[in-house]
Amino acid sequence: MDANLQLEHVLIASVDSACEPGVLADLASRDLIFGPGHAQGFVPGEAAACVLLKRAAHAGKIPATKFALHRPALIASPSGFRIDDGAPDASSLAQALARALDFAAMEAIHISHLESDMDGSDWRALLEANALNRVIFSVTTALPQWRPATLLGQTGIPSGLIGWILPAVLHAQGIEQVNTVLNWSVDASGQCAACVLERSPY
Repeated sequence: MDANLQLEHVLIASVDSACEPGVLADLASRDLIFGPGHAQGFVPGEAAACVLLKRAAHAGKIPATKFALHRPALIASPSGFRIDDGAPDASSLAQALARALDFAAMEAIHISHLESDMDGSDWRALLEANALNRVIFSVTTALPQWRPATLLGQTGIPSGLIGWILPAVLHAQGIEQVNTVLNWSVDASGQCAACVLERSPY
């Protein structure tokens, strides 16, 4: 939408599955599935998701009960993440988190919730803890965390959309009082993405 100011709506839809027999066999052959004696793998999942984005001039223009998605930040680690590394470099994720806050003109104290595609593996836990300590927890520690992948499994392409949809659903159903969410995603290749979601003030 930044590239085309005439564009008022964007519909994003995705569907993916890591549960098909061929995919499962490939993942297993590469030791990527979580299981006994293999804590660095993930739980395969599948999902479909759809999001309609509409341009808004500022947060005050967001319809009641809706959320705004601020401009995402994307940072790539030059060397990627080695999942067997005892202390992965968290600089790229920390930069993505900080830049996402900057794009939303917010600071850590303005965020009510944290959300990531954390899969439960040790290397991700270390990576996220180090990055959050730099950017968030040096300022505040009273933030609830959601980790959809630990509940839903790794769903592939829809994971990002699920991360955007989940806060709105939890708020609408009265499960959580959600105001602002710092959301991020990490890939072992080194790609780190982060964005801020902000609920309408009405």
